[in-house]
Order: sequence, then C-alpha cells, then structure tokens
Amino acid sequence: MAFTTPVARVAAFGATPTATTANSSATTLTSNTTLVFLAWSARTTAGVVKPTITDDDGGLSYTEIGEVVLSDGVNPELRLTAYRCDIGTAPGSAVTFTVSAASSSNVGGFGVEWVTSECGTMYIGATDTRTSSTTDITFSSISPAPGANDATLACYFMNGTNNISTPAGHTALAGANGTTVGTNRKLQVGYDIVSPASSIAAVTTNNVRQVGLVVVIPAPSAGAYDIDAGAGSYALTGTAATPKHAWITGAGAGSYTLTGTAATPRHDWRVSAGVGSYTLTGASASLLHAWKTVAGAG
Repeated sequence: MAFTTPVARVAAFGATPTATTANSSATTLTSNTTLVFLAWSARTTAGVVKPTITDDDGGLSYTEIGEVVLSDGVNPELRLTAYRCDIGTAPGSAVTFTVSAASSSNVGGFGVEWVTSECGTMYIGATDTRTSSTTDITFSSISPAPGANDATLACYFMNGTNNISTPAGHTALAGANGTTVGTNRKLQVGYDIVSPASSIAAVTTNNVRQVGLVVVIPAPSAGAYDIDAGAGSYALTGTAATPKHAWITGAGAGSYTLTGTAATPRHDWRVSAGVGSYTLTGASASLLHAWKTVAGAG
C-alpha cells in the first residue's frame, strides 16, 4: 500500500523560556485525517513536566503514542511527547492548539497530517537522548521493525540553535536544517513512506542536549479493508455448464404450472413451448437414482 504524502498541517510553534503555555496559529483541518501531534517541554531545573494539548474547538481528542525524556537534573531537561488525533469531520472553522506544561520553562508543538484510512495502530519504534556535542541522535534499532508497506516519522527536539540535518532516508517536514522554536530550541521532523528501515543513522547537529523518537505508522491490516466494485462494466466468462452424460436435472423445490400452446407432452416427446405466457408448477423434482450432475467450467 502506498501512503499519501504527509503534510505539516500545524506549523511549528514555541513559547518564550518563561512561559508554560504556547499557542499555534489558527489552522484549518481536513476531514478523515489523523494528526501526529508533537508536543515538547523544557525546564531549567529538575522535573520536566509532560506537555499536554488542548484546542479552542473542544471536539478533538488526543491519545498519547509515546515519548522520550531527558531528565538528569542538568539545565535544560527536555521532553518530547507524540500524540494521535483522529479527525472524522473537520471543525467548521480554523482551530488554535495550546500546549501546556506546568512548571516548565518552554513548551511548543507541531502537527503532521496523515490520511486516517492509511494508518494502523501507531507506536514508538525507538528513542534516544544525547548530552554531548560530539555525538548526535541515532536510532540504531527500530523495534518492532517497520514493514515494507509501513511509514516512519523521525522526530528530534534539542536545546541550541545549530542546524539539524534531515534524517537519512527521510524527507524533511521542518526544513532541511530544522526549525527554531521558542528561544534557543530546535526541531527537526522527517518522514519515510517509501522504504522504512530498521535503523536510522545519526543526524548532524552538534547541539549538546538532544532527545528524539521514531513514530512507526503501520499500514492497516488486510482484514480492515472494505472491497467495493469500482466504476466500470463486468462480464462473466467461461464454458457453459453441461450435465454429465446428458442426464436431465429436475426442477428444484417449488410448485410449477405449464400453460400455453403445445403444453402437453405426447409420447414423452420434449415440450416446446409456443407463443404465450407460462407458469410451471408441481412438486419438487428429484434426480433419478440420486444421480448428481457435474457442472462444467464456468
């Protein structure tokens, strides 16, 4: 199955270092789509708080897919959480999203739109954290490994302003070098809908404090498909079925009346109906000696 190219639907946004909430720009959503919503928080002291999402529509709901946390008491601690939001019928007006995290020093978000019917149950396939400018985020093993028909979304959140390269095998959604969000924070997101691998090589950035995760988007299982005939015309072909040895099959259960011209057989001659209308009635007819007919190809 081929995925439709995902869209960066909710533009990346972030708050100043002292804010605990951040608001997106007003966003027009699309029916029958799914948002993978990335929310992050950063804190200058220990105990970085999980970011949560609300919106001014009130009819949307968010299910956490998973997260990655760098919590070691060093300034700043980082947290990146991925949520899923399924949109059946899109709200009638543009929606503003709010990310909040009490006692955090910086929050923000970013939303990637997928076609709902193409998405199975999403999961976090890998996470990584780094605390040195000499080593960068690497996803050495994605587990369970994505299938050939699945997709991956590689997501990175860092303290610093150095560029973040596009992850190997992925197409950038947040710019080729990432996007600055809030103050002194950097985001990079890339997708692979062609040939998702079981590992993703390190990005290049040299930012000191880094977190990253991979969202795996499986294609729906075959059992979830509904098959409908497409537009067009159809023909049934094959050889007409012929009773074996020319045995004559009897009528099935029901009642039958034969009326019209030349309706009565004479000396067991076969009946040839003449012009007129006919109704066949009678008791259920059975094959003589329980012989069974064998249908030919057809």
